[in-house]
Amino acid sequence: MVSVPVIDITDLRSPDPELRRAVAKQIGEACETVGFLTVTGHGIDPTVLDDAFTATRKTFAQSMDDKMARAWDDDHVNRGYDPPGRQQLDAESAPDFKEAWSFSPEHLAGIGPMSGENQWPALADVREPIERYHRTAMEVCEMLLRAMALSLELDEHHFEPFHQAPICTLRLLHYPPRPDAAGEADFGAGAHTDWGAVTVLAQDGEGSLQVMTKDGDWADVPPVEGAFVINVGDLLQRWTNDRYVSTLHRVIGVPGRDRYSIACFFDLDHDALIEVLPTCVTEDEPARYGPITAGGHLQERYEASMPTG
Repeated sequence: MVSVPVIDITDLRSPDPELRRAVAKQIGEACETVGFLTVTGHGIDPTVLDDAFTATRKTFAQSMDDKMARAWDDDHVNRGYDPPGRQQLDAESAPDFKEAWSFSPEHLAGIGPMSGENQWPALADVREPIERYHRTAMEVCEMLLRAMALSLELDEHHFEPFHQAPICTLRLLHYPPRPDAAGEADFGAGAHTDWGAVTVLAQDGEGSLQVMTKDGDWADVPPVEGAFVINVGDLLQRWTNDRYVSTLHRVIGVPGRDRYSIACFFDLDHDALIEVLPTCVTEDEPARYGPITAGGHLQERYEASMPTG
């Protein structure tokens, strides 16, 4: 069985560098072995998270006509509503039965692909709590990247030039109750790895998130109240020359109950050039990957996830 560690990251905000380094070591070990961790002590006010989940439930409670009026229709501009069945994260499974609503920071409008205008719900009281949560989740991502830099024997601020105007998608997710007739190939979100650098996930208390173990089995990631689930994305695995691991995971859905989650995908600047980190290369472990831009990598992965035919 896989063990997703629970790590208190309070000391990442300490002025004492040794305390920060001690937490960074725990984070690095989790990223190298499991690729997942659950963090407490992140510093986000609980009301910010509660208000974001309230806004998420209101957003998906709209009629399908109202939601489809804000749906995106361009694979290069993933902003707005995403109905059930549109995405297929696992090519061997059925299309995902989740629905989603995606936002990006306003500064990204018009900067490269996947960066169009946000399509806000036609509701008066959801934008402000979603934007407030998005800002605070990005701060958590930045704090985690500083810790990861320390764990990789780099300067604490090494990654900062790569996220001055980051592609940081916030995705509200609703998983309807798992159908009684669902088969072995039906999932809320099929097996996949995340594509970018770091994901910060807030999940409700329903569970059903699973990660694949090194033995090829599936293990639950139990919800911890007020905590976030953090995972390594493909781009960060590439950047670290496979020292960090991007792990397969899926959401199976809950029979008889809805599940909600909010994912913050912190995916660096669109034009950031990603080359294997110098501390992750040795004579015995040369660089396995060539340079790539963060935006180009994400676009390729996203288009590959769209059902064909």
